[in-house]
Amino acid sequence: MYVSGLPILLTLGGKCLLNWVAVFLQKRQICRSFLGVFSVSLAVVDMALTFSFTKVYFHGDELVIVFGHLMTKYDVCLLVQLAGHISRVLQWPVVLMASVDHLCSGTRRLEAISSRPAWVIHSSATVLLWLLTALYLLLQYDFVPDISKRDVLRCRVFHSLQVLHITLLLLLVLACTALFSLIRPFPKSQITNQRQTPCRRSFVQQTLQDFHHTWTPFLVFLAGLPFLPVGIPSYLDLNVVWLHFLNSLLVAIVLCAVWGDGLPPIMPDWAICCLS
Repeated sequence: MYVSGLPILLTLGGKCLLNWVAVFLQKRQICRSFLGVFSVSLAVVDMALTFSFTKVYFHGDELVIVFGHLMTKYDVCLLVQLAGHISRVLQWPVVLMASVDHLCSGTRRLEAISSRPAWVIHSSATVLLWLLTALYLLLQYDFVPDISKRDVLRCRVFHSLQVLHITLLLLLVLACTALFSLIRPFPKSQITNQRQTPCRRSFVQQTLQDFHHTWTPFLVFLAGLPFLPVGIPSYLDLNVVWLHFLNSLLVAIVLCAVWGDGLPPIMPDWAICCLS
């Protein structure tokens, strides 16, 4: 569908505002994981794209320099197209890297690493991911503005259901992991200490309840997404709120998966912060 420039500008501005509000609310835990560091970088990139779109939109009758290129109002849709491509390309790599990061943290493989080196690792992974994405886009796509023939300021906007597909897959993984955690036997090292070990069922239930109590409205929204007459534009798919939801979902999966493998049965503070 074709959308005029003003609604696109308003939605981009709203996305940037929402991104920074979400980053501010989680500022204490923002550098503890790859998703936290990537959220800050995404907020910066979205802000740069929004400012560039605004500049071209209001000064399109003149020659405007954006990212070292001369642009006019005929090229304003290139920025929307670029944002949509970035969102589609990054979704699955971000999920994969975040899953590896949470799995390593949950199994205490990074226990000996201090917070500063961990922050360096997460920052390096974020920079590498953005560089690979930029290289892929430059080599794979030929950016030609897709505009309406009647109005050059009406851009063609594509919709994507990647967020819904990822959510359904991870929710299925969470359900299978929780079920498997409930039926698996205790390790031999914990058999003699069962009196000091709270019930596994209670721990799994606590994990699932913390997740659902926090994200039920978002899950309801995603469930109704396929039935909306107008879907979510692809350039809005990748945002910080979605990354926080993804972070909580991955934490819940890791907690259910590694419970009983030597981890304390009490909910860790970092997990409580991530699930809320």
